[in-house]
Amino acid sequence: MFVALAIASALLGSSVPSPLYPHYQEIWHLSSSFVSAVFATYAIGVLMSLTLLGRIADRIRDRRVIVLSGLGVIGLGSVIFAFATTPAWLLVGRLFAGAGTGAMVGAANAALVELDPRDDQQRAAVIGTMAFTAGGALGPVLSGLALQWNLWPTVLPFLAILVTAVCAFVGILASPWVHRPFVPPSQRTGAPPISARTLFASLGFPFLIAMAALMMSWSVGSVFMAASSTIATHLVGILNPALTGLLVFLFQAMGSVSQLAFRTVRFQTSITWGVLVVALAQVGFFLSAWAHSPVGFLIATAFAGLGYGAAFVGAAGLTNYIAPSASRVTVVSWFYVAGYVGGNALPALAVGVLADAFGLFAAVGIFSAVVMAGGIYTLLRNRQLQVAPTPAR
Repeated sequence: MFVALAIASALLGSSVPSPLYPHYQEIWHLSSSFVSAVFATYAIGVLMSLTLLGRIADRIRDRRVIVLSGLGVIGLGSVIFAFATTPAWLLVGRLFAGAGTGAMVGAANAALVELDPRDDQQRAAVIGTMAFTAGGALGPVLSGLALQWNLWPTVLPFLAILVTAVCAFVGILASPWVHRPFVPPSQRTGAPPISARTLFASLGFPFLIAMAALMMSWSVGSVFMAASSTIATHLVGILNPALTGLLVFLFQAMGSVSQLAFRTVRFQTSITWGVLVVALAQVGFFLSAWAHSPVGFLIATAFAGLGYGAAFVGAAGLTNYIAPSASRVTVVSWFYVAGYVGGNALPALAVGVLADAFGLFAAVGIFSAVVMAGGIYTLLRNRQLQVAPTPAR
């Protein structure tokens, strides 16, 4: 439970600032490029930690060292954000939040598998992705309400992150923990450590499918998180700020429902349905923008969340299943690197560039076409998958 709370605290740190960026921009007269830089700094912190720690994490016997360190960095980032006095501190706080998440997410997800009494990879994946989604859903609601009611919006939400991280830290420290068998380097076989190239070659085709499904679901999710309010206001006609803020919650809530529904479904089936639904939902976003239909946009949001959750839990479960226990953190870390680069940063940046060049509606249309093409490719390749068993109940 406390490991899941740690994951949720990391995603709170990721999502809480989103509704506050216009507020920071107004009170400090920030340029749009600076706000974009603050947003991107989080991904830089995540990728730095994932790439650096992913190489050594599997050599550390006690995964708590990594998880607790990540929680400490996340807590520090929230304090920096809460008491930022200049715009530069926003960059620092965001970097710490990303670094803490990157340091922790791979080890925490691997720990969920190792702490499961039945070694149930699918159940561990469901718990991890639900914690991931819950943190992402509650963050914007928390900061949005603080902003709407003027309850110290630049302080209170970040103190909530700090409290959550501290609770997870204390709970993990006080809970029993499964220690992996540790073989000192002097007693290991004479074979050199497995290289990243050899490791990923051994994972083969199933890992490519898992990463493709993750990038598909995250690309729709990241563009939705970044641009849904703008699209809803300017293209669909949803002018109520509270309603546009709740769109993110609806997306994440439906993702949680989907993860529960697919928790005992074969990985391949989860990926198939998830990718199919999320691709069709993206087309629904485009058609809603074309028809200026708020109802259509809300329906597309709900189905996008359902597809996102199914594809995410299937991809995460498949990754846990195929990852060797001795290299699980490395594999899971690179799984999330693919998500943050190919499914988060690049799609959101591309849609922004397209919107500046051709207009928002054209950007949504081009992105929808790319999502459909990627969905068709992933579905066709997923049919060839041979390793996905029925998860244990």
